Amino acid sequence: MASDLSIMTQRLFQRALERFSLEWGLDSTRPWNELAMRGALSGMHLGLGRVLRLGNVRRELRHRGEMRWALWRVPVPSPSKMARRGKVLWIPGWGDTPLSWLPLATAAASRKGFEELVILDFPGFHGSLAHSRCITRMDRFFEIAADVVRELRPEILVGHSLGGWLASRSALDLEFPVEKLLLLAPSGICGGGDERERWNQEFREFVAASDAAEYGSRLFAKVPPGWMKLGNLFVPFLTREDTREFLDSVEPRHFLDEGSSERLSRLSSSQIELLWGEKDRVVPARFGEQWMKALPHAQLTLWPDVGHMPHLESPVRLLRWLNERLSQ
Repeated sequence: MASDLSIMTQRLFQRALERFSLEWGLDSTRPWNELAMRGALSGMHLGLGRVLRLGNVRRELRHRGEMRWALWRVPVPSPSKMARRGKVLWIPGWGDTPLSWLPLATAAASRKGFEELVILDFPGFHGSLAHSRCITRMDRFFEIAADVVRELRPEILVGHSLGGWLASRSALDLEFPVEKLLLLAPSGICGGGDERERWNQEFREFVAASDAAEYGSRLFAKVPPGWMKLGNLFVPFLTREDTREFLDSVEPRHFLDEGSSERLSRLSSSQIELLWGEKDRVVPARFGEQWMKALPHAQLTLWPDVGHMPHLESPVRLLRWLNERLSQ
């Protein structure tokens, strides 16, 4: 039972990858040519989207100038007697795919009576726009996230890693309050100064990982089954020119704890829940303390046996954690 969602997600990836690798004439057991891999990932998501449309799931493509992004909009079934609530917006982390969150996020939203789940899908990541160039400026990420939040006016914002940074920054800039922020190992607050520089060096060491084994050892407390096969699909993402250009665009002003503490006080009306794995080597758990200093009303949960990817390492426990917070 404890690994049902993890197994479901891995099988979904594996079957879709095998199907599309055959259609594209690719060998999924060997390192892929980068362009072929990105095209196959896009095709995999688009093919899955056709299947999900049978359940009224919609994938909507959005534009702003040359920037493109997509929204996966999932109508959420719930018991007929349950009062319907608003929307939940889910923002995955850097390089992630909506597919890694879809089973868990849908289960959490449906049990609590929300009317719709929306998952943001960025270009150049491993979702339906994997074939596109990645956004190369942090300011552009902020703009897209803010546009989506203003359009949807979600009751709940859920963000993982970079997604937590974007969710928090969007909530800061809104003209209306967000009821709840559920942030999983969020980046964006690290204490400033020397601590920020220390993390910058640590993160660049993570990006410089040479193979799936090293990458996995930094992402997970315990590398899940099947990672070595799937991990080879993700390593090229870290070496691309556009992803490195994005890293170089991040400046001190982008961090949420830079400048006046008055700015962060705008989040005082939102319930903020933080979750961290103590074995996170990507966004270390020590930053949880910095978030608590910046936002004293937040609540922090630490899991001693989890790394940076709780949705893949401990999905059933994460579902319970989400259900408890969505109920409050």
